[in-house]
Amino acid sequence: MLNESHAVDDGRMKNQTSPLLVGGKALGYYDSSSRQRDNNLVKSSSARDHLANERTYLAWVRTGLALLGASIALLKWEDVSSVTAYIVAVLGLTVIVLSTRRYFHVMNLLQKNEFEPNVGEALFIVSAALIVIVVTFVLHETGNLYHKA
Repeated sequence: MLNESHAVDDGRMKNQTSPLLVGGKALGYYDSSSRQRDNNLVKSSSARDHLANERTYLAWVRTGLALLGASIALLKWEDVSSVTAYIVAVLGLTVIVLSTRRYFHVMNLLQKNEFEPNVGEALFIVSAALIVIVVTFVLHETGNLYHKA
């Protein structure tokens, strides 16, 4: 005898339901007729992850390019020492190189269904930015930040 949820029509079953089990306890029922059987949910999640990785990469590249642009502007500005501009340029190039490395690393991890937190590179970028701030502050306080006319 069939339940109401398993009505037969033309020899096929409609509204097939199965219990949704979490920790051995039934939390409800999963309606399999409304889902496709080719794991599109997993594929779309994977696509979302890859697209998020790409967006993050492009944001870091944009940040690196902005730092390079700022370094060019600092070189054109006659009052500021070129040392400061070169430090900002090196930081911008470092951001671009590390973000490219991280992009491909995360892409490989996503293909393996793995995840690894980005602790080392994040600490490196923050440390480098703090060093640039400290060096700029020291150059400013000692009067070496500006060209002497």
